[in-house]
Amino acid sequence: MEEVGRPNFADYFPVLRSIDPQKIKYRVEVHFRKLDKLFDGMIKQRLESRKLGNSPSSSCSDFLDAILDYKQEDGFQLSDPDIKSLLTVYIARLPYLQAVVKETFRMHPPVPLLLPHKAESTVELCSYIVPKNTQVLINVWTMGRDPNIWENPTSFEPERFLNSNVDFKGQDFELIPFGAGRRICPGLPLAYRMVYLMLASLLHAFNWRLEDGLKPEDIDMEEKFGITLQKATPFKAVPIKI
Repeated sequence: MEEVGRPNFADYFPVLRSIDPQKIKYRVEVHFRKLDKLFDGMIKQRLESRKLGNSPSSSCSDFLDAILDYKQEDGFQLSDPDIKSLLTVYIARLPYLQAVVKETFRMHPPVPLLLPHKAESTVELCSYIVPKNTQVLINVWTMGRDPNIWENPTSFEPERFLNSNVDFKGQDFELIPFGAGRRICPGLPLAYRMVYLMLASLLHAFNWRLEDGLKPEDIDMEEKFGITLQKATPFKAVPIKI
């Protein structure tokens, strides 16, 4: 998150992109390779544990175990690419979980201003002339709260997405927390799977309560704006093992 949000001179001076003077692009790619290696290692570790006869009991199995239990018709264990593809299939079976994540991204995008874009041609937008090659900053925080797009925009209502095909993959411009087009976040495919997987696993494994008896209606939802979006007043949710 720090690297993605760090100001990059190459975004403002295209001639520097191939040079990558601050090495931000290089470090981001390194981080994503580490994440892929981490997740692949978790899958392989679980598979090795099963080969040794350590099958999960119904009381301690998790989302990854559910996917590993899925076998092809010919009886062979699924490969790593198959497991990653199945994550997408399982996500599709959790519509309300998807709706909660989408609504969270709508109201609280991780980065309020997307990386700079450039106008490919001169256009008129809302009575303003945007000249060709103008640098454009997209305020996705404001877009997510636009009453012309969203009904009750300041209310957290995941149900709005239950009968909607709107997604955050860059095709629906009213919801683009990861950007769109050629400048879309390169980590979107990973985030698409892992955000749902982590949230589903946490909800499956624990009950949750707010710290110090705080009530949900008393949570301070004000935000602190910066390169990334943070809560002005942090709070803790305490996990209780089921």
